[in-house]
Formats: sequence, C-alpha cells, structure tokens
Amino acid sequence: MNTRRTACTITLFMLLAGCGPSSEQIATMTAAAWTPTPVPTPTATPIPYDLTVHIADESGAPLVGASIVMPQSGSPEPIVIDASGQYTWTNVQGPTASLSVTAPGYFPAAQAVTLERGQTEMALVLQRDPVGLAAADACAPEEKLLYIEDFQDGKAEGWQNMTAAAEFGAQNGWALAQQEEGNWVAAFTGGHEGIDDLQGMTFENFVWRLRIRAQGTDGFSFINLKHSPKQGGETRYPVQWGVTPLMSLTRLDVPDVGHFPVSTSSLRVKEGQWYYAELSVYQGVIQIWVDGKQVIEYEDPQPLPAGMISLEAHAPNDLNTSYYFDDLSVCELSAPFATSLYKPAQ
Repeated sequence: MNTRRTACTITLFMLLAGCGPSSEQIATMTAAAWTPTPVPTPTATPIPYDLTVHIADESGAPLVGASIVMPQSGSPEPIVIDASGQYTWTNVQGPTASLSVTAPGYFPAAQAVTLERGQTEMALVLQRDPVGLAAADACAPEEKLLYIEDFQDGKAEGWQNMTAAAEFGAQNGWALAQQEEGNWVAAFTGGHEGIDDLQGMTFENFVWRLRIRAQGTDGFSFINLKHSPKQGGETRYPVQWGVTPLMSLTRLDVPDVGHFPVSTSSLRVKEGQWYYAELSVYQGVIQIWVDGKQVIEYEDPQPLPAGMISLEAHAPNDLNTSYYFDDLSVCELSAPFATSLYKPAQ
C-alpha cells in the first residue's frame, strides 16, 4: 500500500472540507432560499374628479358662445361653449374648483364648486345685460357670426389702439367709457387723427353692424371695409360719416389706382343721435343701410381682396368733437345681404 498517496488524499479532503461553509451556514442558506418574498399590496387608484357644466340663459336655453375658464383644469385659456351649452372636464385637480363665465350681452358670473369623486354636474344661469349685445341678436338666421364686441367688460378685443388707450393709458384719441348709465362704448375724441384695425381677422363676404354717434361738427370719421396693407400703400372701401359731410363711399387703392368717391347718399346725420349702420360686401356689391333703410349701393368691377375692418376718425381742430361706436358684430354672408336687424327705439 502506498501510504504517501493515502496521506495526500486525506490532507486534500481535509483542506476541501475546511474551505466550505459550516453545517449551520448551509442550513441558514437553505432556509433563505425557500423563504417566500413578500408581495406589496396594490394601492387603489383614486377615482378622478370629472365636471360637466351647463350654461344657460334665464329661459333655460343653452347659451351658445359663452366662454368659461377653470384654472384647476390646468389651462388658463377660456373655452367657448358650443351649441350644446355644456362642457366636460375629466381628471380635474380637485376637490374644489372655481369657474368664471362670460358671454356677449350677459353679466359675467363666477362660481366655486366642491367636486365629488367621479362625475359632478352643475348648471350656471347668466343674467341678461340690458345694454349689451347678445350673440343671438347679432346676425340674421341665414348668417354666421364671425365677431362680436359690445365693450361691456371694459375691453376692446382685437382693437390694438383702443386696448392701448384703455389698458396702458396711450394718448392716441381712443378711449373706452360709459356713454349712458351702464353702457360702455368706444370713443374717439377731438384733437387727434387715428385709425384702428381689428387685428387677426380678414373678411370676404360679410355684413358689419354697429351703432355710431357723432358729437360736434368738426371733422369726420371713416368706417373702413376690406382694409389691407400692400407694397407702398393700402386698399380699402372707406364710408365717410359725420355731421357736416354727407355720407359717401369711396374706393382706395394706392399707389396703383388712387382714391376716389364711387357713391354718395343724401344722408346727413344729426349731432348727438345714435344710428344703426349695416355695411355689407358680397362678391363686389357694397350696400350701406342706416336705420333699416338702404342709402348706398355700389358694384365694384374690380373688387378689392379680403381685408380687415377698421375705424378711423379725424377731428384735429375741435376738442369738443367726438365719435362713439358700440355693439359691433361681423356676420358671414353666403348670399347677397337681405335682412336688416334694425329695431326702432321703444
């Protein structure tokens, strides 16, 4: 027997045995391997807050064209209500929300609401402003409302120079002021000359309705249709309005064709009296109606392109001369102008 080999074998076995884990360690490792890992208990997802708001007038009819703002929706931008008269938000940051609602011709309303998990519904009724212009009264049934402004919120949406005067104190002749009790209007005072375009909108076939009044006999104003800047000049149809001059329509295309009258009426407005004007353009035919009566019609053989509307006044010599504008609306025409919305004062 080879004793040396046997001794080496025993020594190797002892070395190997001494390098491995103990029996206690092996037992612990085996137990850990078979111990189940705890599974976290799922957290229930909370039911979100949803809100549906119904906007109506005093008769309960849906108030089309109302604008609503809810900061908790994540957006500060107003949402315009459609023909359904309602709007729904989902996953609102609750449990409370604040709503601000405005609509042309109605007093604004504000409402705080406590939300329930799931769907919450609420109704808001707006009260009619007796001196405001409502969207339902701005256009004839066959027309489509494109723009409306009654100045009742003390703002002139889209009018740059009026806004500069009202919000930043710009000395440009324009102002927003109360003319009669509770009735806000746009005004242009004497000692200035100025024009203000409705920004961001151009019109092709349309009727522009507004109320207008002249105070003082110096100067004149223009109601401009299809006003467009061009290289080295501009194009537009100016309608002259004032106490001294007769109402007239001119065509302006400078520097190309020039500036010249195309139609004159026999209407001379009375100082201090409100008039209701309707100025329409349809496929080159221009009609001017005042207090429900047509006073000018002209067909342009070379119609001007689509353009903005603008108000302009010139009264540089008399600080007591002013022009006032109110209840502006622009409605799209799909056929020649046919329906006057003038209603005699009661």
